[in-house]
Amino acid sequence: MSEQFTVAGQSIPTITTAYGGFLILWGVVISQISDSNSITSYFPSLLGIPLLISGVMSTKIPEKRKLWMHIAATFGLLCALGGTRFFMVMGDGINYASGSQLMLLITGSVYTYICVQSFIHARKNKPIESTTDASEKETKNKPIESKTDASEKETKNSTSVVQNITYNISDSVVSGGIENRIDNN
Repeated sequence: MSEQFTVAGQSIPTITTAYGGFLILWGVVISQISDSNSITSYFPSLLGIPLLISGVMSTKIPEKRKLWMHIAATFGLLCALGGTRFFMVMGDGINYASGSQLMLLITGSVYTYICVQSFIHARKNKPIESTTDASEKETKNKPIESKTDASEKETKNSTSVVQNITYNISDSVVSGGIENRIDNN
């Protein structure tokens, strides 16, 4: 596989961990500064926790990285979607709540875009199996079949097809006929 996908020299798990930490910190700080009594002011923190966990787990368990990064991308998308509420309240001006929503919209959209680019990069640089490896796998998975078995199957299949065509034609004749005439009445 070629080089790992990076943004500004940082790997996606590192970016995910940092973004999760940022969201947690943002939610706590904004809630404390605004003296908010609402649990919704901690919404960025609630989205940041699974992102932070996903980033750490994808680093600690590299064989499960694909799973953890898909989970992280899902929460990144939820951040962007949660931030769309900004459009409903933007007429009231920028305050702590609308600022948090705008931040979620922008950072969630950018993070989701980076994740998608990472997935595309991983798909394009997926190691290609050699043709001998692929044919060996097919041979191992297929049951051994004699030539007479194969020719019997072919004969049965072709007989079955002819019978089905015959039955379909018979059904057409019985149900509506195959006459081609125009009634002028």
